[in-house]
Amino acid sequence: MPRLLGKEVERKQATGDNLAEIRNYEPPEYEIKTKQAQVTRKTLHPTIIDELKSKYSIRKLAKKTGLSRNTIDKAFQGELIQPRSWELLMKGL
Repeated sequence: MPRLLGKEVERKQATGDNLAEIRNYEPPEYEIKTKQAQVTRKTLHPTIIDELKSKYSIRKLAKKTGLSRNTIDKAFQGELIQPRSWELLMKGL
């Protein structure tokens, strides 16, 4: 899992007279949470995708829901989309 190192140095250490204290300072480490975003995202059911495709073109659906065509295209391919986008597409039925 990738880790990010913080570049912050405490003001006391940055302005201190002792150079050894600055050299021994280890910056804080932060971990990236990748699974958190996947939990909140949703996919459309294949039958709903077929129903939307039969009723609307991507362009008309984008105009009706206010979503971008790229988002609708992702939803039609069965990829994960944001919950708000999912709700707007479900209202489009």
